[in-house]
Amino acid sequence: RRVHGGSVCSGIMLATLVALVLSRPNPIQPPHLVASPSQSFEDYVTEQGFAVEEHWTTTEDGYILSLYRFPAANASAPVVILQHGILASMWCWVSNDPSRSIAFELSRLGYDVWMTNSRGNTYSRNHTSLSPNTKQFWDFTFAEMGRFDVLANVEYVIEHTSSERVRFVGWSQGTTQMFISALESERGEYLKSKISVFAALSPVTYLDKCDSTLVYILAKLNIGDVLYTLFPYGFLDGSTTMSEVETILCKVTLGAVCKLSVDAICGTSNLDSAKEIEDFAAHFPDGTSMKDVLHYEQFVDSRRFGDFDYGSSGNEQHYNQSTAPAYNLSSLQVPVALFAGSHDDLVPQDDFALLVQQLPAEKIVFQRMYDSFSHMTWFVGVEESWYWFEDLVKVLASV
Repeated sequence: RRVHGGSVCSGIMLATLVALVLSRPNPIQPPHLVASPSQSFEDYVTEQGFAVEEHWTTTEDGYILSLYRFPAANASAPVVILQHGILASMWCWVSNDPSRSIAFELSRLGYDVWMTNSRGNTYSRNHTSLSPNTKQFWDFTFAEMGRFDVLANVEYVIEHTSSERVRFVGWSQGTTQMFISALESERGEYLKSKISVFAALSPVTYLDKCDSTLVYILAKLNIGDVLYTLFPYGFLDGSTTMSEVETILCKVTLGAVCKLSVDAICGTSNLDSAKEIEDFAAHFPDGTSMKDVLHYEQFVDSRRFGDFDYGSSGNEQHYNQSTAPAYNLSSLQVPVALFAGSHDDLVPQDDFALLVQQLPAEKIVFQRMYDSFSHMTWFVGVEESWYWFEDLVKVLASV
């Protein structure tokens, strides 16, 4: 489906932005300085020639989330929120060569860019009453991110800009959150009035055919509960060194997963640059709850997309029914643009097709399957793969 502009003004904006992407001369860039794991986000961004602000917002259930902003020179600039995926952070939006980093490029095009951080990652590990050293702090999954984090971020950004509506770009778990948040409900009605378009990069919902080595092995060997016991205070959150985590995983997976590489978690393709993957890994993984990982594991080999499954008795306690409620994707309230890759281990084509089938057709404003793209190509792709960004610019400019 093609994206249609809603007015003469949006058409002019679309033409202008596309022209900028396709024909503008490459600006002189600072050298691509690979960010070390110890380098601050502010220092790295400043070295690349961008102004950056740090902000904080608090969710209804008390989690304190950090947001980073590349402010636009124009106070009335269009606003875009970028939401990362599982185990990632705002770093993913700037990890590629600066001429192919999503946040940097959107900022150059005049957008007011906001990068959010999910609860529990390195940059959002605070709460109004719970300590990260308690199991209660880590008792969450993407379900709570969808119910609370998305709303808190959108409300904060709108309050601190002159824009009444914002564009939202999610990747991986960032899409899962929005799909949950924007379903028919009071929350969904609010987002319907505030989100002009939701661009979903590698949208994760169904995982029936998931080929991610880590997720698949965890599901097949039924070792989620074991890992939940070993990592009750967070998973890959820095409390345990990577080598220690890998040693434990190697043992409990009977040697199936002994190296937590980007490839083992997300998969890669021949369009992904080894150098850019190395740069991405400088700030990945950034932590989440083990329960968050387990929630995804529950979807493997099942055509289910729904709340966390506590088992029959646990579900009765949490939901007053024996089964975990399913998410009704047909009630999505916001326009969605779907960006998928043909070599995505986390979002195989069959699962993507099932998602498309479940969504209301009138809400899908753009849909494309990118040949040979992996789950990571949006961030670590070689120069020849950057053509996809032109489509993103068109989608964002069309509203």
